[in-house]
Amino acid sequence: MLCDRNGLPLHALVTGANTHDSRMLAPLLDTDPGVREHARCPGRPRRRPDTLHADK
Repeated sequence: MLCDRNGLPLHALVTGANTHDSRMLAPLLDTDPGVREHARCPGRPRRRPDTLHADK
């Protein structure tokens, strides 16, 4: 499950019980449409965040 900084769920992927969490991290991050810091920043929005806090 991918959540924002307030704990609001953004995306969830369902897999088999024997699938390791590390195999699904990159596909889960690719479901996010983009990370925007400020509305006035020029250029394309970043696809991956600068920092990531993970929990099992």
